[in-house]
Amino acid sequence: MMMMNRITFLLGTAASLLFAASHASAGISVDEGRRELVEKRLVESLSSANVGDIEIALSYIEDYPDVAANYASADTGETALHVACIWGNARVVDALLKAGADPNIRASLVDASLDMTPLTWCAYGGYHEAIARFIADDRTNVNLIVRSEIGDRITALDITRKIGPHRGEKAERALRSAGAKSYEELKAQHDPAKGPLQGLPPRDYDDKKTEL
Repeated sequence: MMMMNRITFLLGTAASLLFAASHASAGISVDEGRRELVEKRLVESLSSANVGDIEIALSYIEDYPDVAANYASADTGETALHVACIWGNARVVDALLKAGADPNIRASLVDASLDMTPLTWCAYGGYHEAIARFIADDRTNVNLIVRSEIGDRITALDITRKIGPHRGEKAERALRSAGAKSYEELKAQHDPAKGPLQGLPPRDYDDKKTEL
């Protein structure tokens, strides 16, 4: 039964990909209903560490790059790139970045999302290979500041230290080599005369909580 369900799912996936390819060649955009289906299946496949699901996710990213790059949850603001960093598969992260996904986007619609960026999600997993893909993308700001569960301000580097050397050492080294700093280091190097500390969550500026 499980094999039949997998075959049915793969056949459905293949049909969706063929639909997109035929319409893309005709210059016709995917309609809203189809887009929602693609988003649903993309997020489902990204949420799994199963090899088969990873391949499905890569297929969706390749055939629907605009959908993959621009998807964001209406509830949390979390993007496909955020979800990919749950498991930190470097191939998937690389594919999403090449499709145009924003490496610096924050999940900020609810407090529980902690203004996290995809990179900081990867840091929590110690996914050094995926982190290397972010570093290789010139758009990535390795020093964006997010919130911890207890309300502190932390960076990706802080997170790799927080998870301990067993999981975080390689990720910490990779970030350090790219110029990453801890929150305390950023504050120490900040010149208040030049304005607010850069890289804080937008709500810190809005609420005038910025440390000058």
